[in-house]
Amino acid sequence: MTECTGSSEPSLARNRTAGERLTMGMRKAVAGALVLIVSACSQAKPGPVPQPTPARPEQCATAVDTVPEPPRTLEVVLGVVALPTQKVLQANDVGQPGELFAKQGLVVKADAEVELAVGDGVVGARLEWNGVATTGPVTHHVPCVGQTGWRAYAGGFYVAEPSCLPIMVRAGSGEQTVRIAVGVAC
Repeated sequence: MTECTGSSEPSLARNRTAGERLTMGMRKAVAGALVLIVSACSQAKPGPVPQPTPARPEQCATAVDTVPEPPRTLEVVLGVVALPTQKVLQANDVGQPGELFAKQGLVVKADAEVELAVGDGVVGARLEWNGVATTGPVTHHVPCVGQTGWRAYAGGFYVAEPSCLPIMVRAGSGEQTVRIAVGVAC
């Protein structure tokens, strides 16, 4: 009996042991899987290039003030955000055990994108500014397109106890850590 290969030779598959046929079958399966993986990878089209997130209208609208320059009492960090690095902020009890709040507005250049994050390893600290972010250890300000000056937002710093709070500021390709004195000098 012959295979449908056009050859009068007897089938080689019948002359192999069951183990050899199984091994051949496994090789074919692996080869087939590799072909599928390679073809899937080579046909993958790159996704869209991420674009800057436009400002949420409520973020720009919730600024309590717009000023041409930040107050001189604040340090401008990376040219885009002004923070109180030279004074001790008053930490007030908020009525929750182990939670203090230091009220301090955030002043951000209107057309800037900036991220502020509580330093690694700090427990119980979070940031909150109206319209800039949800309460948490990281806050993100997106540009208010077409606006100029500096936008001021109400809010401040939450801590578990008086702290010299490390805040990581990221803007563009820059990154800088500053210290904010919340209830105690740094």
